[in-house]
Amino acid sequence: SYGIDDAAVPVERSWLLHTAVLPACMISPLWWRFLQNLRQAYDAKKRWPYLGNALKYFVAAEVALFGLFDPSKKQTFVWMASFFFATLYQVWWDVFMDWELLVWRDDLPPSSSKIRWPFALRSQRLYQWKMTYYFIFVINFLLRFCWTLSFIPMRYLSQSGLLVNHFQSDLHILAGPAIASAEIIRRTLWGLLRVEFEAIKTLNANEKVARSNIPNAEAPTESLSLKQSKELNDIMDIRDEQDQPWDLKPMSIECARQGRQSAMASLTSSLRASGGTIMQSDMSSSSDIQILSELCLYATAFTSLGIIAAAHRQVM
Repeated sequence: SYGIDDAAVPVERSWLLHTAVLPACMISPLWWRFLQNLRQAYDAKKRWPYLGNALKYFVAAEVALFGLFDPSKKQTFVWMASFFFATLYQVWWDVFMDWELLVWRDDLPPSSSKIRWPFALRSQRLYQWKMTYYFIFVINFLLRFCWTLSFIPMRYLSQSGLLVNHFQSDLHILAGPAIASAEIIRRTLWGLLRVEFEAIKTLNANEKVARSNIPNAEAPTESLSLKQSKELNDIMDIRDEQDQPWDLKPMSIECARQGRQSAMASLTSSLRASGGTIMQSDMSSSSDIQILSELCLYATAFTSLGIIAAAHRQVM
């Protein structure tokens, strides 16, 4: 007798299904998020951080597409390295951009033989326990490695027309539900810190507006700064008149830290200046046509990934 399973065989072995429909469904979340970041870059007339966030989806799409069209490449060093880099970049973006969870420590000595962790939790936190942040960080780091795998279908159509499982036979039944459940848990925990950080930014913005509405709120600070500047100029004048050399004293830790920060700022400015126009974040000086042309190049590179992956597998 001809049943439902028999009717599903032609559909499951369809070239159009495995070459166009399933890859399009798989890549569509990454594609729309990629376009959203391009639109944000166009509206804000800035490359950073929007193009940096778009790169996250670009690399994830590359790994997923090549893993879909040519699963045998998942055993190669290039695919594994790309997968590892894409995952680490996603984790870095979560911690330092979406959450701003870790900040550079100011209590590090200028020179020390001991190796110390240079980052610390941000001072502004809404959750009471620090372990909450560490727990979410660890879980997000581990489950991020399942994020890209969740986009790859369980089976693919080989060049000979046979359906082959992406995973081993004993893992085929549990792989799909396990990866989907892990991604739901990760996104829930990710949202807890993301919403918390947005609440902190909104609170800080409201406090800044409230302080700006108070007259003469910054007057004591400005007066003190002018007074200190005048005293320093008087001391310099006395030293010049007496023509006496300055006494050399050991540099304090605070002075060393300020010097290190100044050197880093100078290095960053030099790198930005030497990066050229394409590396500059501000695009306000460019016309809309120039901005759209640049963003269209990024979108074209994204859409070309599917064609390259399919041609690499010789299915087109």
